[in-house]
Amino acid sequence: MNKDEQVSRVESPESIVGHSAGPDAMVQAEQSEISGLTEQLKKLVAKLDAPKRKDLWDILSALTPFLATVIVSGLGLYLTQSFQRLEAQRTHDFQAKEAARAALFSQSQIENQRAQIRVEELKAITALAPLLASPDANTRKTGQQLLQAVHETGAPSAGGPEPDPPAPRPASVGALDAGNRGGSRPMPSLLDQFATIALSSDVPPGERVAATRKIGEIATAPETSRAVRDRAADIAARIATTGKAPPEVKQAASEVIEKIKLISPADAEKMISSQPTTRKITEVILHHSGSPAGSYKGAESLLALARFELEQRGWHRVSWHFAIAPDGSIWLGAPLNEPAIHTLHHQEGSVSVMLVMDGNKELPTQAQRSSLAVVLRSLFAKLKIQDALNSPPDIGFHFHSDYQQKLCPGSQLTKDMVLAWR
Repeated sequence: MNKDEQVSRVESPESIVGHSAGPDAMVQAEQSEISGLTEQLKKLVAKLDAPKRKDLWDILSALTPFLATVIVSGLGLYLTQSFQRLEAQRTHDFQAKEAARAALFSQSQIENQRAQIRVEELKAITALAPLLASPDANTRKTGQQLLQAVHETGAPSAGGPEPDPPAPRPASVGALDAGNRGGSRPMPSLLDQFATIALSSDVPPGERVAATRKIGEIATAPETSRAVRDRAADIAARIATTGKAPPEVKQAASEVIEKIKLISPADAEKMISSQPTTRKITEVILHHSGSPAGSYKGAESLLALARFELEQRGWHRVSWHFAIAPDGSIWLGAPLNEPAIHTLHHQEGSVSVMLVMDGNKELPTQAQRSSLAVVLRSLFAKLKIQDALNSPPDIGFHFHSDYQQKLCPGSQLTKDMVLAWR
């Protein structure tokens, strides 16, 4: 065998697979090999499709945001509820303290009222001493009746009930000052007893005069409060305006009113500067009564004007704070801290000053001018009105005619003239 035959025999396919193997054996070998590869690919694909097992750190990283949200929400809810509970407790404690403070203040006010009632009763009992010691039997009887009334309607003991308020009175009772007044009502029963005697037609005129004067004594005592004086003035006005009252009783009532409502210029200056005011006052408005100065008859004239305003016009308060008479006397009307009925839309923030005269026919007397100057000067100082003429609107000094089509305080007066009297 030569060399070429040997090489062909070695490289022949039949020498590799065997001489006896045919084409089928080769196919089967290839299929077996492909099947093996397929199985390996399936196992590999199965491994790839299987879920990857997470370790602890992966779990923690997923749970951390959720746990943080839960913890923060729970802490916020706890703090909110705690704050609400604390706030509710603080509110409850505050309300309890306010209620206790209000109750204490109310009790203090009640005790002060009771003390004032007892003081006024003691003063009234002291005032009865002259009646009880009088040689006149009727006078002594009057004193004994009043003393009995004091014992029966005395001040309540500490912790006892408050006295019943007096029955409502008609508007004519408050002729010189019919405004509603706040505060306590010191000793209404005793004043009502005096008023009952003074107004009774069955009681002799002498006893009625004595009872009226006792009202004046109570009102003008140095320790008497403003509320008692005002109530006494109301009762005296009622007595003075009663149609069937004897002249001497009306005269006694007029004298009581003068003692309470009539003041001097010096007293007016002190009262204006010291009297407290809570309402905002920005202007002074001047009026006139429209009645001739020659017709002035003291308390009788002021009572007639008040009766006209209250009964015929139906006002609940008179039209002046200060009425200046031709003789220079000054009559008090509505309290300075309460508005008078005098100028539409300007009553709440003003003071009403009235000249008792007819400004269309006459000028004020010298005494009126002097008293008016004192009142205006005192009011301007109290209200801090620096320039009465050149102040802004609704501030300073005005005539009634500045706001309404009326010749008030009269055609004879000018503001320059009035302010020059200062």
